[in-house]
Parts: sequence; structure tokens; C-alpha cells
Amino acid sequence: LKTFETLTRAGVTSDFKHIDQGQSMNYEQMLGMMKQSMGMMKVTSAKAVTKSASEKGNTGTVEQTHTMKGTMMMPGDKKLHTFTMVGDTTETYRKEGKAWKLAVMDWKKMDMTMDGKPFNPAAPAGK
Repeated sequence: LKTFETLTRAGVTSDFKHIDQGQSMNYEQMLGMMKQSMGMMKVTSAKAVTKSASEKGNTGTVEQTHTMKGTMMMPGDKKLHTFTMVGDTTETYRKEGKAWKLAVMDWKKMDMTMDGKPFNPAAPAGK
């Protein structure tokens, strides 16, 4: 995640918002959440596909689908599991000077699987 932070920090606005399941976070809070959730996982692949992009004045909107795959050791059973996340975002960019910066990343949909079965990390254990 240090590389991710190095690559992205300069590309976000000072008032950046990351919105996930209705919860809004700033850049530092988003990094903390990512460190906590991804600290258990080894990412094996990640990609983003742009579905649409538009620009109006100093604002741009991008619709993307993100896919991330990885493996993780679950503390309960000490077995290696495969994890997949597919999600859609609406991203709002704002031109600051000559640079376009990400102002809002809003997750519209996110589906996760663990070993090919639906997975919700926020659900109580066993659900």
C-alpha cells in the first residue's frame, strides 16, 4: 500500500471523498481502511475498466468497473482462501491548475466472493 499511496496522494484533491456503502471518508481514512482490510490479503491481480467518461468545464466524471483478486489466510481455519471483488464506481475529477485530480470516488456496487461463494466482510461470523 505504500506504493499505492505514493502513486495516488498527489492525484487527489485536498477535500477528496471516498464513499462506500453510504459512508464518506477522507483520503487518510480511506488509506487506514485499506491498510486494515488489505493487510490480511496478497493481491494477485487488480484492474479497472473505464465504461464512460465525460467532461464539463473543470469537472470530469468517469464510470469504472474494478476487479481485484487475491488470497488470504483466515484466522479461524488457518487455510488459504481466494477472494474476488468486483465493483462499480462513479469518480468525479476536478481540474486544479493544469492537473486533473480525483475529488470523489463513489462506490455504487460491490460484490465479493470467498472461494467462489458470496462474501460480506461486515456480516457477523457464520452469516
